[in-house]
Amino acid sequence: IGIYDPNNMNLFLEKNTEIHIQPNPSNGLFELSFHQLHINTINVYNNIGQSIIPPIKLNRRINNYQLNLERNKPGTYYISIETPEKKDIIQIIKQ
Repeated sequence: IGIYDPNNMNLFLEKNTEIHIQPNPSNGLFELSFHQLHINTINVYNNIGQSIIPPIKLNRRINNYQLNLERNKPGTYYISIETPEKKDIIQIIKQ
């Protein structure tokens, strides 16, 4: 579920999970905040489902991660965030 607030921050809120991605839209640098969630893997896909970067394998609890898509073309992308419990997919926009 993507919700835009007045500050253009995309918030994804779900039971027992809180993931923030900001700014969204962005010129390419996205700050992902996880609040000490255990993150297994982060993947980024384009709008036709192709992986655009190698999988980011973290396999640890983490607060923040900076995702750099500055070299990618403007458009809509999808971040897949896998935890031990589930996989969430969040839409981002690179300007």
